[in-house]
Amino acid sequence: MKRKSVSALIVTLALVFGFTLFASAQQKPAQTKSPDEKFASDAASGSLFEMEAGKLAVQKASSQHVKEFGQTMIDDHGKASQELKTLAASKNIKLPEEMSRKHREDLEKLSQYSGAEFDKNYMEMMVKDHKKDVSEFRKQANEGKDPDLRAWAAKKVPALEEHLTMAQDMNSDIKAGSGGKK
Repeated sequence: MKRKSVSALIVTLALVFGFTLFASAQQKPAQTKSPDEKFASDAASGSLFEMEAGKLAVQKASSQHVKEFGQTMIDDHGKASQELKTLAASKNIKLPEEMSRKHREDLEKLSQYSGAEFDKNYMEMMVKDHKKDVSEFRKQANEGKDPDLRAWAAKKVPALEEHLTMAQDMNSDIKAGSGGKK
């Protein structure tokens, strides 16, 4: 009787141990992104946001200048997004196909406005977003480990600075009551 109990215990322990090993083998360890990969993912999400927000501007803005700025965002960020996809693929970096939760929330908030109210909120958002972009791209250009990603970020800084200046100028004009016209 004692022998059967010991054998049963050994079989049970072996099964539990085997199941534990199997289950742990099935779980993939959480992979952390390198700073370069995080930058690429954030940049991809940001471009998706800029393009979608630009589409809203083309549809909902009251100012022709704001509509044109929106189209510029669609064109410039669309091109940058394609370049980043090509670069990321060559580095085996998986980019998000959708924008981040924060970007989705900002877009949802923006979609609730139209006309002059849209212009005001969109341009404020573009100033804030491009300040952040310029800072992140400069940091990547100066501190990134991957030379190709560092070079791509450096190449994009002047365009982002131009977007920021345009957004700040239009935002000031809207606040002054001239509707984004310079």
